[in-house]
Amino acid sequence: MNSLRRQVRSRLSIIRDVLKCVKDEGKAPITRIMYGSRIPYDRLEPLLNELISKNILKRIENNGRKYYIITEKGNKLLNEIERFKNVLEKLGLEI
Repeated sequence: MNSLRRQVRSRLSIIRDVLKCVKDEGKAPITRIMYGSRIPYDRLEPLLNELISKNILKRIENNGRKYYIITEKGNKLLNEIERFKNVLEKLGLEI
């Protein structure tokens, strides 16, 4: 049996990781989000665009570089995901 089994994360877990990374950084370039949330660029970019379109993240430009920041709505979503995660963990479940 392979001890290096790949763990599949849920979409909710991926969104949580992205939001947490952006929040922790304050303003995060896409490469920092890629490494912090462990998502390749080709999967991350469409997700970031979706989160921007839903006003969960905002893209800003500073000195010609693009950064992502979390919005108030994004902070509320992250708090709710964390709360939901804690409830599930108490029940012995994962997101």
